[in-house]
Amino acid sequence: MRIHRSFLVQLALIAELRLTNSGYVVVVDGTELPVSRRHTRELKDRLVRAAKQDWTR
Repeated sequence: MRIHRSFLVQLALIAELRLTNSGYVVVVDGTELPVSRRHTRELKDRLVRAAKQDWTR
């Protein structure tokens, strides 16, 4: 999934979504990557959907 114009990540590799002073970041393999405002909403929605699918299994 695109999280920023410079970054594509697999949802399964995202360990954490964190709000910082400068906006949202995701943690992938211990590295913080910025999430653009444009992609924040879709990222949150997809992470929630993925979590719900895991709960039902």
